[in-house]
Amino acid sequence: MMPWYALAVHSGTEAKISIKLGAACWYPQRVVWAKRRHRRKGEGKQRKLYPLISGYLFVMQEHSASVRDLISDDKNVFGFVSVDGKPLGVSDREIAFLRQQESDGVYDETALQHLAVMIGQEYLIMQGLFAGCTAKVKSIENKQFVVDIQGISQRVKIPVANFEKIRQAS
Repeated sequence: MMPWYALAVHSGTEAKISIKLGAACWYPQRVVWAKRRHRRKGEGKQRKLYPLISGYLFVMQEHSASVRDLISDDKNVFGFVSVDGKPLGVSDREIAFLRQQESDGVYDETALQHLAVMIGQEYLIMQGLFAGCTAKVKSIENKQFVVDIQGISQRVKIPVANFEKIRQAS
């Protein structure tokens, strides 16, 4: 397995430099809603891709000629993240984790399912570490739910899509 290396680039040039480097280069992306202004269609929202880690690319080959040439020729490439002149490697496992998270839609902010989460309401957690547990929402702070999970009051970040409202018997 070849190690990956983090290449520091000018923020906003990740896509352009990634194309220049080809298949040996990758960067995780997040998807967000961006305002769209169009003369004929008016205002609206459109999906837009942004780098998850702004200003960095992951490169598989540290010493390839194309990478060396790009570092010396392109003013938007600063060089490898290094300590004492030696580039720091990023394990295949960490890259695989980021790729899996990206393909699972963890970084896709447009795919959030909207659920009217109410304080005091009980929900069933469908996925993750607390799957199958009942959680009572105590408060919502900074996009995180403070929930009471079977007697344990804990602040956790659980995607809204993982909640299912428990029907109250009437």
